[in-house]
Amino acid sequence: MARVKQQAQRDLILVQQINGQIAGRGDQFEVAAENLRPGTKAILAAPAPRQATLRQSVDGGTVEFATAAGLQRFSLANRRIVPVAKADVAPAVARTQAPGVVLAGWQDSNAPRLNGDALRLGRSELSRAAALLPDGGVLLGTDTHLQLFGQDGLERAATDVPAPVSAVTVTAGVAVATLLGGSVRW
Repeated sequence: MARVKQQAQRDLILVQQINGQIAGRGDQFEVAAENLRPGTKAILAAPAPRQATLRQSVDGGTVEFATAAGLQRFSLANRRIVPVAKADVAPAVARTQAPGVVLAGWQDSNAPRLNGDALRLGRSELSRAAALLPDGGVLLGTDTHLQLFGQDGLERAATDVPAPVSAVTVTAGVAVATLLGGSVRW
C-alpha cells in the first residue's frame, strides 16, 4: 500500500509540473503575439461570441474570426491580426451538410451522429462545433478536444484543447478552431 501511495504522489507531482509547463507555454504565446503586434493580446483575450464566426481561405493561409472587439483577420503571409469591417467572400465557412452525408445531434450535444453512427465522445463531453470533410468524415470540436472521425464514425485522431471549441473549419487539409478562451488554433 505504501508503494502505491508513493507512486500516486510521484504522479501528482508530474501532473503539477505538466500543468505549470502548459501555463508557461500560454504565457510565451501571449508575449510572442504582443511582440508581433502590440495590442494583439487584448484582441485575443476578448471572448468570442458563443456562435463564433470562423472563415478560412481555401489555401488555409487566411482566417477570419469574431471576437468581442469585432471581426478580425489573420494572414500567415503578413503574420498580423487586423480588424475588418465585413467578412471577405473568399474564405469558406465550415460545412455541416453535404449530399449523401447526414451529420446530426452535434450542436451542444453528447450524442452526435454521422450517417446514423454514434460518434464517441468522452463522458460528460459535449460537441460544440463541427465541419464536414471532403471524404465524408467530420471534425468535431468539443469541450476538451478536437476529434477527427472517418465517414464510418470511428475516431481517427484527437487532440486536447485548453478551452471549449466555439467553431471549426477545414480547407486544404488545414483545420482551424476558435476556442471560448479567446484563442485561435491551427
